[in-house]
Amino acid sequence: MSMAIFNLCSNGELVFIIPRSWTSGAYFKKFREKLFQTVSLTNIHLFVSRDKVFEQENVLQETIIVKVKK
Repeated sequence: MSMAIFNLCSNGELVFIIPRSWTSGAYFKKFREKLFQTVSLTNIHLFVSRDKVFEQENVLQETIIVKVKK
């Protein structure tokens, strides 16, 4: 995400499918600070069930989709 955002043009938009874990906790704190200094979070999608989203891929974490704009 960091490199994609770094390379994003002004007013550019990106969409990421990522683990929900980056949204809280000390481990991702510096990342979140840098992220929100650089882009705006415009959309977020939370899935109702973690075991049905990517059922065939055996994804164990909760997954979200976020859209950001620089």
